Amino acid sequence: MGVWGVGIFDSDEALDVRDTFTDLIGQGKDPGAASAEVIDQFCYGQPDDYDNNRIILALASTEHSLGIPDNETFRRALRIIESPEELASWDEDLVSARRKSLQALQRKLDQDLPPRKQVRPRKFKDTPWEVGQHLLYVEEKTGSRLLLRVIGHQQDDGGRYPRFTVLDWSGEESELEQAHLLHPVRQHISLFRRRIYVGALIVGGRVKKANLIELPFRTDIEPTDEYGGNIMLWRDLVEHVRSMALRTPPTLV
Repeated sequence: MGVWGVGIFDSDEALDVRDTFTDLIGQGKDPGAASAEVIDQFCYGQPDDYDNNRIILALASTEHSLGIPDNETFRRALRIIESPEELASWDEDLVSARRKSLQALQRKLDQDLPPRKQVRPRKFKDTPWEVGQHLLYVEEKTGSRLLLRVIGHQQDDGGRYPRFTVLDWSGEESELEQAHLLHPVRQHISLFRRRIYVGALIVGGRVKKANLIELPFRTDIEPTDEYGGNIMLWRDLVEHVRSMALRTPPTLV
């Protein structure tokens, strides 16, 4: 799990806790049952174990923000905030900032609960793109172009997302009609022996319709693990290919 800051939600784990609990409430689950489900899903060992601090803090903050009382989780969070062990685990240059984040949460939990918020069920996102389809992506800032092939899908509680690979395209318009015959761009480094191609799972960020053009040509895709599974925003795709490709496609200006 990634940790990128000192805030209560500055980690993948904390964000997953917040999203999972909020989704359960949106689905109409009883708050007590939702809290127990989150603890059972994310905590290792006993909830009071140190390794579960991020989970308890994130759960307490989320519940309070939604106006949901959970005295047991609130008490656990306050014990974590007051425990010297929590700050001792942080690098010295981050201790002061982490302390401020904990103190802010403490002040929040000491306040009366806000009115109960109504949480709507999260909409399931789906992709219109199917396996074997080709798309031409144009990066708005640089004009760099990538020819993409949908090689699969990934699904979670939030939706179904396309997995792409990048094709070794010269940039010639005539080649677009033969997109189904082009080979994927190979990685210069493969952490896994069989993952030899640059691949990406695009799950976030906006892209203008004018910058993502569907092509009519399709190809059959056999299930394989030869493609990478990188998760990124659309805006990071071109730089990802530049850094990972064995040979940079000439369309990346």
